[in-house]
Amino acid sequence: FDLFCKELAEKVSQHRAAFDEADIPSNYLCEIMADIMSDPVMFPQSRKVADRTSALRVIMGNDRDPFANTPCKVEDLIPQTELKEEIHRFAKEKGIALEGGNMFD
Repeated sequence: FDLFCKELAEKVSQHRAAFDEADIPSNYLCEIMADIMSDPVMFPQSRKVADRTSALRVIMGNDRDPFANTPCKVEDLIPQTELKEEIHRFAKEKGIALEGGNMFD
């Protein structure tokens, strides 16, 4: 167990270092959590882009676009597939771990 903990700590340290060293473009960051996105979606009214996980959490709480304060349902979110591919390529190149894994691994 101790070995597992040490290996896990080392892996986390490597991922943090890669994240800190990468100059992440602002359009790759979630407008809710300010973290790199793994599955970007756009809110239909405000046109703001957030990671799907964060967007779902907000919508499940109150069925509203948090930026426009207008009604919004999960099925209204617009997937950003081209941006997702860009982010996954960037993360792969920079050694940054993404939530849910990288589509190019």
